Amino acid sequence: MGGGSLADNGYYVTGITLGTTAGLIVLHYTTASLPSWQFTTGVAGLTLLAATPIATHAAHRDPLRILRVP
Repeated sequence: MGGGSLADNGYYVTGITLGTTAGLIVLHYTTASLPSWQFTTGVAGLTLLAATPIATHAAHRDPLRILRVP
């Protein structure tokens, strides 16, 4: 899977796209209205900016050290 590099941002973008689409579908069926495209794009962009460093850090951690039980 992704190593968290900028080349692997396709995984992030895919997840953000699927999540945004699912959220918009739920909003459409529950409230019969949708937010503006600027709001939707802004939230997706902020999600990408926030998720990238966290995912990069998690991808570079040693799983044996994390899962080791004392």
